[in-house]
Amino acid sequence: MESIDFGENTARIREMLSYFERSPVVKFSVLGFYSKFIIENKAIIEEDIKSFEENKTAEA
Repeated sequence: MESIDFGENTARIREMLSYFERSPVVKFSVLGFYSKFIIENKAIIEEDIKSFEENKTAEA
């Protein structure tokens, strides 16, 4: 699996992925939350991503 750096959250995200791998209950619970969140907050998320990418480009 590709190693991705999530900064200070990397250890927590790796822990979460470890639970995903070992517990279908955790995996499907989090995926359910994620799916609902994406649907309910699509416009906010798209604006956040756009802003993040613009800031990333400006820093380069």
